[in-house]
Amino acid sequence: MTGTCPICSRTCSSRVAPWSLYCPSCDHWFCNAQPDLGAADESFFEGLDDDTDPLEHLGGLRARNFGTLLAQLRRLTPPEGAVLDVGCASGQFLEVAQIYGWPASGVEPKERMARLALGKGLKVRVGFFPEILDKDENFSAIFFNDVLEHIGDPGKVLSDCKPFLKRGGYLVLSLPDSHGLFFRIAVVAYRLGFRGPYERMWQRMFYTPHLHYFSRRSLALIAQAKGFSVAAPLLSLPSISLRGLWDRISSDPGLSWASCGIQYFAALLLFPFSASAPDGQAVFLKVDHG
Repeated sequence: MTGTCPICSRTCSSRVAPWSLYCPSCDHWFCNAQPDLGAADESFFEGLDDDTDPLEHLGGLRARNFGTLLAQLRRLTPPEGAVLDVGCASGQFLEVAQIYGWPASGVEPKERMARLALGKGLKVRVGFFPEILDKDENFSAIFFNDVLEHIGDPGKVLSDCKPFLKRGGYLVLSLPDSHGLFFRIAVVAYRLGFRGPYERMWQRMFYTPHLHYFSRRSLALIAQAKGFSVAAPLLSLPSISLRGLWDRISSDPGLSWASCGIQYFAALLLFPFSASAPDGQAVFLKVDHG
């Protein structure tokens, strides 16, 4: 299979799996999955009551990472003006942002997730970015926390953000790193015949699969192409924690209990080494006014 790289527009071929492609020019991975953001996907909420957050097992890890991002933002600019979280889910980032002194609001396409945030008294709109926003709105920072990798045309997203950023505002992208330890091991495992870890990295069985795995090079290239410049050194972020690890692995509807167990114990063994090659990264971008 071949396809056009969404970063540099070169023709790329399949790498590892027949459905995933790699661009050696910009060091970018992408795939041909079709997300269904409008799907009910009740399996994601199976067994949970209406007040239970299906991402609760990620709470501690996300709170720490959100704190890291917001501390970096405060080093770059004082907490003046509002920040926006696109794809805010149950609103945990908004809660942490308020602790750091930032007025925060969110956009979330999944109504059930948005209700969880609204139930906390958070300011959230149900819909898609940027259509749900008023044309005259602007923000000191717009965050995409583990969202951009799920969107087919990331370049369009960057362009769409420009009218909503104040002059001197920041676009913050937090997303998986293709050079992270677990992604690289999943590549090796797939080539050895163990497909589960690689398919799990791409969330193939979820209604919002990963469509991209960015490297630092591909992030810098897409930012430059869309008129942004990197405003601060890229941050490395952990992508797993031991707390909630089983719940996270077993949430994949495509895995058997045996496969979940194998991946769980493999992750436990590899966890001490993950700090040397974290699977998460974040970049702070500013509009380049020339």
